[in-house]
Amino acid sequence: MGPAQIVLAVAAVCYLMYRRYLGDVLQAKRLLILPVVLTIIGLSSLGDLRTLSVAALVLIAVSVAVSLVLGVLRGFTVQVGDRDGVVWMRYRAVTLVLWAVNIAAKVGLGMVAHVVGAADSTGTGVMVALGLGILAESLVVLARAMRMESTLLWSKRDRRTGAPVAFGPSLPR
Repeated sequence: MGPAQIVLAVAAVCYLMYRRYLGDVLQAKRLLILPVVLTIIGLSSLGDLRTLSVAALVLIAVSVAVSLVLGVLRGFTVQVGDRDGVVWMRYRAVTLVLWAVNIAAKVGLGMVAHVVGAADSTGTGVMVALGLGILAESLVVLARAMRMESTLLWSKRDRRTGAPVAFGPSLPR
């Protein structure tokens, strides 16, 4: 993982955490696009997996699994509610704690990678794991939001009409 990707990952996570901690209208588009982009960037940086050691592949798999589990847990800690008939979301303190655990796990796995001689995995799977973890969180939040009777938005405004764009019907309770 090069310096540009590290800066991109840190900036994306900081932006995401800041916006979600402040709370905002839940927009399905915004919820899904960032993790998909991060995952695609991560997959493109993996290159040829055949060149990685078995230990490196195992550490990447563990990193992805940890990110997925913590992403699902974070999704359940996000406050999802109604404001003026529209679904809102907001990170809670426990959500930020789970982010800290995720970051600590990545640092720990990086240390393990150096100890077992799999340093080639240290940055290789981080972006994929990050993207998939955020995607798991987003899908849990989206599923919870779809069960609400409030309007779930795809985006705040349609570019042509300026009207809010709804995202599918709410699921029955």
